[in-house]
Amino acid sequence: MITSDPRGTRLLNWKSNGNDLVIGEKTVAALARRFGTPLYLYDSNIILDRIKRIQIGFPGFRLLYSIKSNPNIAIASLMAKSGLGAEIASEGELKVAKRAGFSAQEIAVAGPGKRQEDLKAYINAGVGMVHLESQRELELINGIAEKSKTNLPIVVRVNAAYALQDVHERMGGVSSQFGIPEEDVVNIMISNRSKYIDYIGFHSYGGSQVLNQSVLLQHFKYVANMSKRIAAEVDFDLQLINFGGGFGIPYHTGQQPIDIKILGKEIVAALGEIFPSGTNKPTFYIELGRYLVAESTLFVVEILDVKACRGTTFVITDGGINNFARPAMPWATQHSCVLVSKLSNSPTGKYKVVGPLCQPSDVLCERVELADPQPGDFLAIFNAGAYGYTLSPQLYHSKPTPREVLYQDGDFHIIRERLEP
Repeated sequence: MITSDPRGTRLLNWKSNGNDLVIGEKTVAALARRFGTPLYLYDSNIILDRIKRIQIGFPGFRLLYSIKSNPNIAIASLMAKSGLGAEIASEGELKVAKRAGFSAQEIAVAGPGKRQEDLKAYINAGVGMVHLESQRELELINGIAEKSKTNLPIVVRVNAAYALQDVHERMGGVSSQFGIPEEDVVNIMISNRSKYIDYIGFHSYGGSQVLNQSVLLQHFKYVANMSKRIAAEVDFDLQLINFGGGFGIPYHTGQQPIDIKILGKEIVAALGEIFPSGTNKPTFYIELGRYLVAESTLFVVEILDVKACRGTTFVITDGGINNFARPAMPWATQHSCVLVSKLSNSPTGKYKVVGPLCQPSDVLCERVELADPQPGDFLAIFNAGAYGYTLSPQLYHSKPTPREVLYQDGDFHIIRERLEP
């Protein structure tokens, strides 16, 4: 359900009951009192809705959950039970994936700087795809394969020569640590053939937090054509293409969400022209994290103090960037936030929402309109489900860390307790 308050603040996917923001039949204020603050509140229904949108919009595609976006076991398990595979970037994330119930064959390993012991762990676990990031990794993998006399499926990560425009963070088309440059990949693949290495496809991630649908469409078309061309030049059977992800979500009122139905229809049609029926069509993969989980989550804090200083009124809360660091990142867009029990009240001014840390960068929201914030009020920051808890230095200042609570099957479950300082 999409609601909005009279001021136009978008409460995307969240329900309200008069002045109160609610999850299920409970007000967020009541949940904050029950579980304490700071607090991460997840709604599994929103996650399941995002999965369904992708599955309907991209029929026949395999969907990988990017565990780095939120590695909580309960969240990862929800993805695995929904039939997704996993994209991991460390041996620790491999352990999360296995505990969450992902099939080893549906685990893809990404990321630069893979150590030999990491690669051995991935290979011993029987993961379905290792994304090759460099010639050095190829040499390490080949050495491991020769010793074990095992053929290994390799997906070559290509840093495409094409750079996406209107993107949050570029990961292709620029000088970066990710993947093998498109102009070098044919020579490296041909020069390093081995009877133990099975090239099965390509992976190419263009950039993150993309809200421009035409940019995403062009990325899919470019990667498909590039993959088809390189496979022909290297002369191997192209079994799969991983297009990466990067699907963005609206963090504030000035941004519009992606229309997955339209985007999927355009991409499916474009790929159908590149790989027409009757040809050997590779399996298509998308890996998503932020799009699946970010909008499912509120970061809830209690207001401790409100004070004016030289033209700015500060709202001081019990949770800061130690608990939710993303708002302070130089690349981050501001998150929407509301007072959870004053949704219909008219704003009384613009406020700077800060945490309790002894540093000036502890800022959660800048110049946000709020309705007479008072000590004891609870404030919720939206879109906190991706790159939230585990991106943040939870033990910094030794302040209380958040609980994580998931609403699932009509009940609320603590999925992470507070850490001891």
